Amino acid sequence: MIASAAPPAGGRGIIVEFVGLSGSGKSTVSHAIAAVLRDAGRPVTERSFEIAHRMGAVARRLAKLRLAGRTLLLRPGPSLALAIRVARTCQRRWIEGIVKTLDLFYVCGLIAELSRRPGIHLLDQGFFGGLWSIGFGAGSAPALGPLIEIGSRCCGGPPAGAVFLLEVPPATAVERLKRRPGAASRLERRLATATWEQDLGAAIASLHQVRGAIEGGAKPWRVRVVREHETAPAAALAAEIAGLGGGWPRGGGGVAGHEIGR
Repeated sequence: MIASAAPPAGGRGIIVEFVGLSGSGKSTVSHAIAAVLRDAGRPVTERSFEIAHRMGAVARRLAKLRLAGRTLLLRPGPSLALAIRVARTCQRRWIEGIVKTLDLFYVCGLIAELSRRPGIHLLDQGFFGGLWSIGFGAGSAPALGPLIEIGSRCCGGPPAGAVFLLEVPPATAVERLKRRPGAASRLERRLATATWEQDLGAAIASLHQVRGAIEGGAKPWRVRVVREHETAPAAALAAEIAGLGGGWPRGGGGVAGHEIGR
């Protein structure tokens, strides 16, 4: 049962991001938790999934451009600083650097917009996922501390109130990606190349770096590790999200884990 919880101060929304490799089950876990919250009468959205998977191509591009433009218009200084930081990571192709910068502007605009709406907002593609993508394609490892600080300014506050770190064996993630129709994610497209093992290693290394930044030190977001298992206690995870007013460990040691199935 989900216990009642006081709304966030000022009626601000709670941003919850799911972080993991492509194929780790971010959308699956998000859907399961959202269903429990809706059944309990909690206002909940999955806006990043809706934009990525339920909109047509034109509508999706327009939605992303609107939110990216919002970031540029309202936070021009931090936006420029963020673009410079991404450029310094030396992406494999210059066009990838532009795309990833625009994606960060988009998620920052989305987070800023959702934060102003009361409710629980689940993101299977959020700010930390954007940092993972940047690290995955970087020629030099990005300095995540400055990126997070500047990104928080672009978001108008912390990029998340809680982060769920999804742990799944890389081999399991790869098998899931191979079974997916099409090749939507960057990692999926790399699996079809001769260097896929090297690319997978780069993806894992980037995820470890992002995870270290999420868990390290005193952070304004809560952290949970979600491990794959045969059982799926989505209700327990939903109850923790509903009770974000207290009882969650912050970044730094002692992070508890929950197991969830697919």
